[in-house]
This record gives sequence, structure tokens and C-alpha cells, in this order.
Amino acid sequence: MAAPPGTLPVILGLWEERGVPVLVAFDARRRIGETTRKSMFVKLAQLDSAVDSGWAMDVSASGEHIYCFKPDLLPAYIDMLAFDVELPVDDVVGVIGASGLNEPERTASAVERARRSTTALIRSASFRKDVLEAYDGFCALCGLDSGLVQGAHVYPASAPGSKDEVWNGVALCSNHHVAFDKHLIWVNPRDRSVRLHDQLLAASQENAACRGFFAGTFEQLAAPTRGPKLKPQMLKRRYEHFGGRYDW
Repeated sequence: MAAPPGTLPVILGLWEERGVPVLVAFDARRRIGETTRKSMFVKLAQLDSAVDSGWAMDVSASGEHIYCFKPDLLPAYIDMLAFDVELPVDDVVGVIGASGLNEPERTASAVERARRSTTALIRSASFRKDVLEAYDGFCALCGLDSGLVQGAHVYPASAPGSKDEVWNGVALCSNHHVAFDKHLIWVNPRDRSVRLHDQLLAASQENAACRGFFAGTFEQLAAPTRGPKLKPQMLKRRYEHFGGRYDW
């Protein structure tokens, strides 16, 4: 098997035994350069799950991720390959169910909703991956890594005009992410100096864990080691968007 430069190799199978077509996608990249024919297998339970939910994934004994999905979701699978991300199956199944794609009489609008929703999940996952790579997987507020760090938007994803770009993101551990989302951390747009809410200071006086959190927080937000740096304008837009939540 060969894949010319600039192409995206895909191996697909088709299963229709329950009257609902299901595409089965194998990892074509694992087979680049192979010259012999091979059989590829998928579990019947995985196929049945795809018929019922629209999307299913299983990991073979060799570590290959095998995806099964309804043909309308082929663009989502291609996007997932192109952005090189993995999506939690429950998240995909959730947005598919909400779209109405699994209804007996599916409509064109349901198909479009499912495609848009899965594309949004993929782009969000790609953003988080890119942000983590920019910060080498370390929390920009305490330096924690060990796979416990998340890519977070600075100017929120739900806000008007927000972009899924590294310069609008920061890598944060779960604790600092929650504190950031609760508006308990303020970062100066000019020099990235960090200020913590008095609520955290008060808690640190009475609780050893809170004291460790307070003492372990950097005085300045760390900059990414690769890629574009956080744009100060994203911090300013965040504070404008949330209005009085930062009047402390």
C-alpha cells in the first residue's frame, strides 16, 4: 500500500446486515509500505453499537483503533484523521443523539447538525492538543505535568469571535483551570503577572492543601516554549466579556 505525498490514506469497509449501513474504518497509516494482502476483523458488538448509536470505536489486540460509524459521519472521521486527534466515544455519541441522526426518519437538518457538532468536537480537541504541545504539557501556573494538564481558552470558546488558536489558549492543570474559570485568578495583560483572589488567600490560612495551591502558583504566567505566545488582547477581551467578575 502506498500514499502519495499530500494525501490522507483511508481503508473503509461496508456492513449492511441489519439494514442500516455502517462504515468500518481501519488505520491505513499502519499499512503504508505493506505489499501482502491481509484480512481485517471487527467485533459484531461494535457494529451493532454503531447501528444503534451512530459511532463506535474498539482497540484491537495489536493496539489499532477501529472505528464504526454511519456513512453520514464520514466527513467527521476524515476531519479527525486530518487534525490527528482522538475523540471520546461518549462525547461523539452524545452530540449524534442530540442531533436526531439516529431517529428512524432522519432529516437533512439532522445530518447537518450531526456533522457540525462532531466537527466542533474535533476542532476543540485539536485546539487542546496544540495548546498542550505549545506548553510541552506543563501547567503555565504551577508547572505540573504527568498528563494532568488541559488546554484552556483564555477568551472563552462560547464568546463572540473566539478563536481556536494557540495564542488564545493556555495550558492549565485541573485545579488552576477550575480557579481560572471561576475568576479567582487574574493575569496582567502587560507582563503576565499573576494575582490570586483574596478567597484563595483566606483559605490558605486554614487549609494545608489550599496553602500548597497558593504557594505553588507562579508569580508570572509561563510562556509557551514553542508556537505563538498568548496575545495580551485575549486577556483584555476576557475581562471585558465577564464584566464585573474581575472587580476585585
